[in-house]
Amino acid sequence: ATFSLTMGQVAAATAAPAEQMKSLGDLAIKLGADTSFSAGEAADAMLELAKAGLSPATIESGALSATLTQAAASGDSLGE
Repeated sequence: ATFSLTMGQVAAATAAPAEQMKSLGDLAIKLGADTSFSAGEAADAMLELAKAGLSPATIESGALSATLTQAAASGDSLGE
């Protein structure tokens, strides 16, 4: 899926307001630049965290970063 489509799914899964979605999108882009994963992969991971019931605040406060770090360290793939 494209980045914008995935972020739309995150919005639906979290019911986050537009301002918070911009922040989440910026986070995915930043982590895409700062990690071995792309922004799209970060968005996919964010969607999986949202589907698992994590709040946008929890995702932003470190859950996504920790997920990407763990996946990189273990060599695991993200998402599905």
